[in-house]
Amino acid sequence: MNMKIKDSIVWTAFLAVMAIIMFPSCSDEHEAGILEITNNEIILQAEGDPVQVEVKSNTEWRIDFVESTWFSTDIRGAQSSRTYFTVTYDENISDSERFCDIRVFTKDGKTADVIKIKQLSRYPFIVPASDKMELFTKGGEYEMEISTNVPETDIVITPTVNWVQEYRISDGKLYFNTETNSQSPRTGSIVLSYDDQYQRKVTATINLSQAYSEYANAELVSYPTVHGYAVGGITNNVYVEGTIVANGTSKNFPSNRYVIQNEAGETVVFESESLITFAQFAKVKASYRVVTVCYHGATGFEPEIAAGVAAAISAELDPAVPFNGIKLPNLPVVTADKRLTRTRIEQALNKGVAVIGLDAQDDPAIVRLISTYQVDANGSPDDLLLDINGALVLRYVRQDIRTAVMANPRRKNTEATRKDLRSLMLSRCIKLETAEILQNVTNRQKELTVVQDPNDKTRANARIPADWVRGMHIVTATLDVY
Repeated sequence: MNMKIKDSIVWTAFLAVMAIIMFPSCSDEHEAGILEITNNEIILQAEGDPVQVEVKSNTEWRIDFVESTWFSTDIRGAQSSRTYFTVTYDENISDSERFCDIRVFTKDGKTADVIKIKQLSRYPFIVPASDKMELFTKGGEYEMEISTNVPETDIVITPTVNWVQEYRISDGKLYFNTETNSQSPRTGSIVLSYDDQYQRKVTATINLSQAYSEYANAELVSYPTVHGYAVGGITNNVYVEGTIVANGTSKNFPSNRYVIQNEAGETVVFESESLITFAQFAKVKASYRVVTVCYHGATGFEPEIAAGVAAAISAELDPAVPFNGIKLPNLPVVTADKRLTRTRIEQALNKGVAVIGLDAQDDPAIVRLISTYQVDANGSPDDLLLDINGALVLRYVRQDIRTAVMANPRRKNTEATRKDLRSLMLSRCIKLETAEILQNVTNRQKELTVVQDPNDKTRANARIPADWVRGMHIVTATLDVY
């Protein structure tokens, strides 16, 4: 009886040990591993730092994806202790997004998840051909080329003034209409903006300035129409276009009478209540970009004069070199009695009229090529852009720096990036100084600044001192006699 009890106790103990041994083994064999992905959709910027992807698991895990040329990870095999993996990617310089899926799974293959990777296209940009435009008094349609990598239909056009109307962007150009300005000189702007779903916003501003004339609504009429008006009887707001061929300096005309001639050879005589300082052969128009040329005695050769001067400007590669002495072979040699004296030449130059004369070989040549710019915006005397080279240099420098900047239009608006941008602009200006187009660049380099716009955080404002090299037009000498 005692033996049976003892055997039963032993057998019971054996069963208890077996339960302890067998139960854990059964749990490991059938229970799946746990896998948790914090973020199943990851958006990568066009350029940026590596991104860590968090993975939580109670067992070994690994990742797998189709081989890619634009991104990589720091792991591919089984991982037991890691709680993340890192995605490193190349800059996306295209205008399209790109995608890839990464599969994460446990070692036993019973648990898996997918992470969808999206990389954004390069940063959106909108770059107008110029940041400003000068408009005529008369209303009409204008256009400007626009460089962008975003859909044109998604660009928002916002004029800041109501006299800009019917605006649109089509085939790489901005089109808009203006109303005629008959009130006073006015300014405004057109803002182009784009904001994508990832809060990437870009803006571009085109500053507008429209001229003013109290005769802005005048009607263009023909010369025969004017001939039909009685002397002193013109009450209509009309105008004609032509060239001054005789003015108050002519012996046969009083100081307040003028003769305008059109391309057909028709003429109109008009009288002003006061003396107008129109030079002979001057176009009745004033702007710093306008070159009014006088070649005294070459009546009837106005087209050849204009073409010769335009060809001389186009052929010159260095914008700072003056045009003094450039021969114009297609023009006639005027007679001796038509040749202007030095005093008359100086008088014409002082009135903003470029002069063509005869050089030492009696060939028609440019004496000095100046523009009609004589006063600044405040009406004060100013010779900054008197020589046409001033406008040419500014255009040259603007295009040079714009080309250098747009070589990489994808920049973050950070202090470090603005510092790099300033260095780029300064290096371009130093090269222009070496080429003797600009001067005093090194001495004035502290004046070159690039700062973030206080109102538009996506805009950087640069101020570039452009002290351009002037031409040598006057040489004086003092003879010291001993």
